[in-house]
Amino acid sequence: MSYHWNLLQELQINDRSPENLPPEIMSVIAMRIEETISSSESSSLRTLSKDLSEFLRNYLQLAPAETIRTITGRGSANPAIEAAYILGQLTFAQLMATQASVKRADDKFYSAFKSKTCKKYIGILAGLNLTSKELAHFLGLKEKTVCKNMARLQKLGITDIRGDGKDMRHFLTPTAISYLKKN
Repeated sequence: MSYHWNLLQELQINDRSPENLPPEIMSVIAMRIEETISSSESSSLRTLSKDLSEFLRNYLQLAPAETIRTITGRGSANPAIEAAYILGQLTFAQLMATQASVKRADDKFYSAFKSKTCKKYIGILAGLNLTSKELAHFLGLKEKTVCKNMARLQKLGITDIRGDGKDMRHFLTPTAISYLKKN
């Protein structure tokens, strides 16, 4: 189970109110869906579907009646709520499409795995999530050089970053990890 999915579980435990869900939760869910689809394991997809159903069911129990009517398609007395729901669905669909397209491998992605420089970064990140400063220390390079190379790897879809307090940690994408396991 990934860091992102653990965050969803913590939200359910710590904050049971649907109104207090942070907007960025959709990015977390989109990332988890993309990771699961990339793994191409049907059991993972079934588990994800079950977990998302439970997540939705838990929050629907606490949602206002008008919200439930809107979500279940039984209409709402408030057109603004219906519009917000539809726009939310469209936003999530767009987020999913973006998330999936950014993470898809292309020729440049595969070529990077052959590059001596990239191999060093990939080798270190294969088991660790590190800041640019930590990577610079491991590689014996200037942090500015590491940042430049990490931006290139991120653009190729090999790495990504996530916030960790004040720090930004670099990690390999599910697609890169999958490629490493196969090769």
